[in-house]
Amino acid sequence: MNVSKKLMLSLAAAVITVFAMSNTISAASEKTGVVTGTVVNFRKEPSLSSKVLLQLKKGTKVTVIDSRGDWYHVCYNDAYGWMHSDWLDVSEKSIATGIVTGSVVNVRSKPDTKAEVLTQFKKGTKVEIFEQANGTAFP
Repeated sequence: MNVSKKLMLSLAAAVITVFAMSNTISAASEKTGVVTGTVVNFRKEPSLSSKVLLQLKKGTKVTVIDSRGDWYHVCYNDAYGWMHSDWLDVSEKSIATGIVTGSVVNVRSKPDTKAEVLTQFKKGTKVEIFEQANGTAFP
């Protein structure tokens, strides 16, 4: 068996292990935001003139749904609204964790075995998964 096929089998085994470890994997990555201003307005629409629905304090966490220009569409305690990007620190939220089971697994720039190899993980490496596409998990 050539090296490419061995790497694909190792990657497939790693992905299957990740799926077995977590049933929360979704089709898209999720982002979380943390309020950075002292008190920040949570608005009905992405506009400074829009109605203020809530005011959130520094350190409050929200789920980011979408973005439009300098605004983020967010969810906080089942309420949906908009917050300006100047007052929100947004980062990817991992959707699962896993352990590499292949001896060496390539992490690629795209879900394609011909895509550029960004790095390699050795067996036993703990990874956080941020996105899944076509059955392939992305650390």
